Formats: sequence, structure tokens, C-alpha cells
Amino acid sequence: LAPIVARYYCPLCEADGDAAVCPIHDVPTIARVTEAAKRLEVGTVLVERYRLDGLLSQGGMGALLLATDLHADERVVVKVLKGQRIHVPANVRRFYQEARLARSRNHPNLVRVFEFGVDAPTRAPFLAMEYIRGQTLKAMLLSEGPLPEGRAAPLFADVAHGLAAAHDGGVLHRDLK
Repeated sequence: LAPIVARYYCPLCEADGDAAVCPIHDVPTIARVTEAAKRLEVGTVLVERYRLDGLLSQGGMGALLLATDLHADERVVVKVLKGQRIHVPANVRRFYQEARLARSRNHPNLVRVFEFGVDAPTRAPFLAMEYIRGQTLKAMLLSEGPLPEGRAAPLFADVAHGLAAAHDGGVLHRDLK
């Protein structure tokens, strides 16, 4: 008999199988592939729902993309792992853990996570979340200069409440800016 070749693995437990969803963790599985993933470009539609409209920012591991939710006709942000990082199980595991924990939190000072999974055609692990219009703290400081205490204190109290809610759920933010 020929050996059974597993086509997918769970990024959380790395169990092999043919299921599209891990029966243990109830998360989308990742295809085991050796070729490069398709490049994500403006206009690409992930999971037949999120049309990528442009780059918002990127870091060492991933990129944040402005997107349109074609089902709800509204703006969202899609986070994806960059390039070859999807071939390293530890990177995907960390991405999935972040997605699961973020989705489990519900607090007015935390961004809402709508969905996470893997787009089959591009093999891109993604996280779709709320798009919040506004100005970054960096932009605010550049345009206004140092903030008076009466303005800064409520902003930082909101950040502290959001972090406390995340910490209560076991989330430790490693890249607070």
C-alpha cells in the first residue's frame, strides 16, 4: 500500500490530515506546499469576500491592507503574513494564536476581528478586522506637538483599558507603538 500523504496541517498543533478545519482547534488548516504563494496585489479577492484595495502599513512579519468587504459593502483591514513566512509553521502558529485571541475579545477599546482563515487560491493566512477611521498618535503629535495633560490622559486611559481587556484574555501585545 502507498503511504497516505497529508495535504494539510493545523498551525496550532501541526497535526496532519486532509480536513479543511482542524477537528481539535476548529481553525482553518494550511496546505503543505513547497512552491511560493501567489503575490497579493490590489484587486485580489480573498475568500470570495475581501477585495484588497491598498497597503496601509507593514512590519517584519505581516502587512495591513485596506480592503472592501464585498458582502457588507464596507471598509475593513486585512492582515496577512508576508511572503515566505507562511512556510514557517511557527510564524503561522503565532498568527493564528493572535487571531483566535483577538477574536475572543470584545471591548470598545479593541479592534473587532470579523474572520480569520486561509484563502485557498493564494494560500494566504489572513485576519479581517474592523477599519477605524482616525489619526495615528504619531500624526497627531507631528501636527499638534506635545499634547496637554488634559488631552493626553484620556487617550492613554483608553489605551490602558484596552490593554487590560486584552491581558484579561491572555493576550500580551508585543509591539505597542
